[in-house]
Amino acid sequence: MSIYLQEPQRRLTDKVGVLLMNLGTPQSCDTADVRAYLKEFLSDQRVVELPKALWQPILRGAILPRRPKASAANYRKVWTEQGSPLAVILAAQTQAVREYFQHLGKEVIVDFAMTYGQPSIASQIEAFKQQGVGRLLVLPLYPQYSSSATAAALDKLYADLQNQRNTPSLRVLSRYGNRSGYISAMSHHLRTQAPNLQHYDKIMFSYHGIPQLHVDAGDPYLDECLETSQLLAEHVGLQADHYITAFQSRFGKAKWIGPSTQDLLQSLPQQGVRKLAVFCPGFSADCLETLEEIAISGQELFVAAGGEQFDYIPCLNTEVVWTEALCLMVAQELSGWI
Repeated sequence: MSIYLQEPQRRLTDKVGVLLMNLGTPQSCDTADVRAYLKEFLSDQRVVELPKALWQPILRGAILPRRPKASAANYRKVWTEQGSPLAVILAAQTQAVREYFQHLGKEVIVDFAMTYGQPSIASQIEAFKQQGVGRLLVLPLYPQYSSSATAAALDKLYADLQNQRNTPSLRVLSRYGNRSGYISAMSHHLRTQAPNLQHYDKIMFSYHGIPQLHVDAGDPYLDECLETSQLLAEHVGLQADHYITAFQSRFGKAKWIGPSTQDLLQSLPQQGVRKLAVFCPGFSADCLETLEEIAISGQELFVAAGGEQFDYIPCLNTEVVWTEALCLMVAQELSGWI
């Protein structure tokens, strides 16, 4: 029996494809769908770097019986009529890139996939191949590289291709957090959403956190986040003492990179920070972590601690300056192919 997948005889051409990728989302905000999503997500050893024999009993015995209900309740706070905010925004971003190349008269097939959930990376690779795509650009929409997000997505991609006999030529853009187009798009967005940044006592740039152990082992994520914050602050004219970089979404008891967003939201009012704006430069689209964890729960923490004004600045989402920058970035990466 062959260890490789059997597939139809087909010719991959010079046709170009672009695959945008993001983390994923449950199919619905029902507890059963959230449990299925969390099971897949938290079973990835890129996410939880523990031996399966140690971690799986904890996941199945302690976490999955309880956490999905609470997570489902949080998803319901941000769910839209069209579905998950992340999925809706990613589909719109994909359409913007698709229309950009159509306007240029270039035949580029553009689609999206999720690392966890649907549409899967494997199903989208198969769809590209069915259309004859022999040149594929893959872009995980994480501005800063991390092993738990970017590498997890690429693991799924490479694992799928490793099982195939007929694989396309491949290009990967693994990070873009310091690219001028991205920084300029965020700067324009901040000035539009909060024209007077000096009004706030502090501007917080909140990123997804990762365990300190990952950084100690060579993960560049922390350095890349700090670089993005510095470049963005310089671009909008913030002094070093007027902004702070923080990290959210801690999980488990291990030490995580800091400072903690949630800890700061509770302590800053006692330090005289009564007016706070929060922006998340590590997220390409609003999702549970930004809309519930920051805009809802984060505001509650800050106000309860004595804060007077809390403004969450949305992610770039489908802001025109961002979709234009994204399209130009993709076009640059396709140089020589189109």
